[in-house]
Amino acid sequence: NLDPETADLSLLFYYLDHYSRGKDRVDLIKAITDVPVHVFGGPSEDNTIEKQGWEHYLKGQKNVTLHPPLPYGESLEILKKSKICLNSMPFFKWGSHERLFNSFACGALPVTTDNLFSREEFVDGEEAILYLNKSVGEVNDKIVALLKDEDKRQAGVAKGREKVMARHTWDTRVDQL
Repeated sequence: NLDPETADLSLLFYYLDHYSRGKDRVDLIKAITDVPVHVFGGPSEDNTIEKQGWEHYLKGQKNVTLHPPLPYGESLEILKKSKICLNSMPFFKWGSHERLFNSFACGALPVTTDNLFSREEFVDGEEAILYLNKSVGEVNDKIVALLKDEDKRQAGVAKGREKVMARHTWDTRVDQL
């Protein structure tokens, strides 16, 4: 019942964007129950509406360890020690977050939002685990199965990394521009 003439549509879109991002991230983490999950970070500094952080939304999930925010360079060092990287990006319908590329570059297989770009670039179940929020409940079993087959995980990372290094580096983007 909002009047389009007087409603602050920019603010409503801002709220919707932050809600959909947060819901997807929380749903993804909550769906993973059988392996340890480490979450780094806190509320966005420009987020004027978020009053509660990870502690509230993930309370009681014993397999989750929360960590404070860290500098970008340190996040890459964490990825180098990780086998899997969670990449929630419901706001990209055609495109990607750099975390997807960094995952492969650092040796972690991404669990990432299924969109037109990720589906075209990477083989689901082989080079990445693609998910949609409506089927996020399937992610846990896929991760567990992949972690039981280290050779398959490493082969998937190697194939994905090869694609990233050939087509998705900053130098490649400069050449494209």
